Amino acid sequence: MIATASSIVPRKGDTFGIHDLRYYRNLTRACREAGVKRLVFISAFPSPYDDLVPEFRIKRQIEACIRDSGVPYTIFRAAAFMDVYFAVMGSATASASAEQSTLKRGYWLTSFYSGLTENLIERRRIALFPGNGLARQAFIAIDDVARFMVTATTLPTAENQVFDLGGPEALAWREVVA
Repeated sequence: MIATASSIVPRKGDTFGIHDLRYYRNLTRACREAGVKRLVFISAFPSPYDDLVPEFRIKRQIEACIRDSGVPYTIFRAAAFMDVYFAVMGSATASASAEQSTLKRGYWLTSFYSGLTENLIERRRIALFPGNGLARQAFIAIDDVARFMVTATTLPTAENQVFDLGGPEALAWREVVA
């Protein structure tokens, strides 16, 4: 079983990610009862700011829940998905081939944002990135992460392991734009 869900965009009135840990406790219990051979989970790289970033804090709690569940697992901690972050920067290049791009889903905020920024780099040569653009990321394609996750479902050496996934090189935001 492959698990990728999180409540990055919660329902109105929800506290960010408040239900995620409960959902994963239910999922791991169901996996254990059904005799699931391997639970594969996608997480995020750890950082010194894990306790300050709600999504990262919740990811670490879910990782612990999975490790403690008794269900064989593989956890991948992935770098930023280029398909998402390049689109957030204003480029349609990386997400153009996506069947259902994250920013094209029916959430009003993501639809609004993508409407304002789509092709901003290609049309106006303007890129949106955090800070001064010098922070480096080992961006990785979602399709590559999916291949790792599928392979991990049956690879004996991946059982009860945690792997970090990143792209072939760490690039600064400005380098990506160039």
